[in-house]
Amino acid sequence: MKTRFLVLFAFVMSVCGLGAAQTYRGMADVSFAIGSFVEDGEVSHDPLIYTSISTTHGVQVNINHFLGLGIECSPWSKLTYDGEDGGLKKAVPVYVMWRMDFFNRKCSPFFDVRPGYQVGGPGGFYAGINGGLRITLGKRSGFNVSLGFELRRITLIDEYDESYELNTNALTGILRFGFDF
Repeated sequence: MKTRFLVLFAFVMSVCGLGAAQTYRGMADVSFAIGSFVEDGEVSHDPLIYTSISTTHGVQVNINHFLGLGIECSPWSKLTYDGEDGGLKKAVPVYVMWRMDFFNRKCSPFFDVRPGYQVGGPGGFYAGINGGLRITLGKRSGFNVSLGFELRRITLIDEYDESYELNTNALTGILRFGFDF
């Protein structure tokens, strides 16, 4: 696992130009998600809804490419399950983020990919993909809004029967608002 990550990191750095002047860049955002999960081999009709906050820090490799490490936390989560409120076991995704800003203008579209692993809770694979718009606020800061998808492993807990747990995969649509600095 470590070897694959180092090879990938070296490849990305060589393609993006390691010799260019890299600078620190950080990002923080809040996201709103709604999606579905698989239960008993079928897609559930009960909505999965959660809000999360994330922060990513790394280097601006060149004018268009960013590479960093991030962490996401979902302190507020809700599952509407058969008309009753249940909960999710908390898991913290840790991810590598690659982001491409298409233009160097006041308003620029961007695309990012966030593959990673969840620590705690059910653990397991985590992946996010987003596309959005960055609006420049200052020389090094901007406001970001994006839409995307997230795939993660979740554990559902019934509010009334806490012994009932369901480990499954969830696919959610994401709306993110954030700042970069």
